[in-house]
Amino acid sequence: NLYSTQSIDFDFGPVWTTAINALVFAPGFRNLRITGSGLIISGLDHNKLTGPVRAVFSALADEKYPTAVSLLTKVMEDPKTTADDQKKAEIMQAYLMKKVAAERQTIEQLVAEGDSFSAATRLSAFEKNYKGIAPIPEMTELKERFESAEGRKEQAIGRRYQTMVNAPTMTFANRLTALTKFIKENSESPYATIAQKRLA
Repeated sequence: NLYSTQSIDFDFGPVWTTAINALVFAPGFRNLRITGSGLIISGLDHNKLTGPVRAVFSALADEKYPTAVSLLTKVMEDPKTTADDQKKAEIMQAYLMKKVAAERQTIEQLVAEGDSFSAATRLSAFEKNYKGIAPIPEMTELKERFESAEGRKEQAIGRRYQTMVNAPTMTFANRLTALTKFIKENSESPYATIAQKRLA
């Protein structure tokens, strides 16, 4: 949304949809003020949202996903919700589930690469950030795997590896030596393969 204390007509259609466009096309307006959400959801005009569906959108824009889930549930289950608001809620629900699917894909990719430490860290954040969504069996199984004795052992190895490669004061020569030693000490771990690729 664009506003000015000057008598300027800002109704220029889609050219005014972003702050960047505003700054490019309106350099001479001293009192130009840019407000509004940066979130854009396909098929949804957030400027026309009101009431409960507006609250859902605001929660999504602020990345308060547990709140968004709670509000969405109330809107979609409320018999007083209009057909139009129900459709808007469904669009926002689809947007949220795409984000959930993308994060799940990232976690599964880390697991496939053998980086269980990073995967477990992201899974923990995932559970916190998306609290309230229906349980995902694959994520539940991963959590149980990470919490097993073998899983915790592998994460400890992963933590050592991440600490080593991200040490800001370690010289290249010392890191090379440390990685070589790490590979020998953890030859059975997927992290040995990860470390070997880093040396290649």
